[in-house]
Amino acid sequence: MGQVRSVVFPTDTDPNAASEGLELYVKSHGAFGPGEQRHRNYDWAASGVDPAAHRFGAVDKDDVRDGVRKALQPGLDQTAPQPAKLAAKIHQVWLGGSARR
Repeated sequence: MGQVRSVVFPTDTDPNAASEGLELYVKSHGAFGPGEQRHRNYDWAASGVDPAAHRFGAVDKDDVRDGVRKALQPGLDQTAPQPAKLAAKIHQVWLGGSARR
């Protein structure tokens, strides 16, 4: 019974050997854990980029606040063209304008 236990549940193995096997499995299968950051072993010194300080991707120069809110509620955006306001015929005559049809 003792030999079977040592084969099925080995206790004399190095714990670092399991991590090496996991690294090989990730490399061969691309099986990263959920949310695991991918380290691709780039030579950052040769490219002159510090990945801790560099921001990858496009950066929007126009700093728009509440963009989605303004898109859903256009009345909040002061720069957007406002819809035309309709006035009744009696108001136009009272303001001194002509009431044309």
